[in-house]
Amino acid sequence: MNINHFAYFIEAVRENSITKAAESLFISQSTISKAIKSLEQAYNTELIDRKARKFKLTSAGEIFYNSAVKIVSNYQSETEVLATLLHSHRGKLTLGIPPVTITVIHSLLHQYSQMYPEINLRVMEIGAQTAFSLAQSGAVDIGIIIEPFDNPEFNKVSIMESEAVCVVSPHHHLANYDTISFSQLKNERFLVLDKSCIMGL
Repeated sequence: MNINHFAYFIEAVRENSITKAAESLFISQSTISKAIKSLEQAYNTELIDRKARKFKLTSAGEIFYNSAVKIVSNYQSETEVLATLLHSHRGKLTLGIPPVTITVIHSLLHQYSQMYPEINLRVMEIGAQTAFSLAQSGAVDIGIIIEPFDNPEFNKVSIMESEAVCVVSPHHHLANYDTISFSQLKNERFLVLDKSCIMGL
């Protein structure tokens, strides 16, 4: 599953047809169908009512569509922000990125490398605290960290936002809730990031 799958789904909904969406995107119908199926499997829900005579979303599909539009829009805008942020004329750019974050922005880094092949992009997988220290000393040009972070000595640019998602066992007493409040979690035990990955700890 990748960002294209969301884009294919959005186009199918806008065209109200997988066939028309395929024509609009100049790809095969099977590519769009497989992308939608991949999304359904990833989120364990049906997005299209396949019993209907015409193209029709399920109730879950309508919810998913609204979120998909935001995801694709944010991805495109954040790609532009990151490309601007990373643009440099020095020939070399060193980034300090926590391992938990690099998988999220890997595609953005790949796009940057394609856009600016003359720039030698060096990526250091380090914790947020280390990235901060190295940025202070000038050892890295840009440190990518997880919020919260506030320091008047640095310029801060948000490149991505994500929801807080609670992952529990199917047998957990919270497993049947669609949404969970923080007050419900006050007595729960958590798997948390190492202190080196988060600022302020």
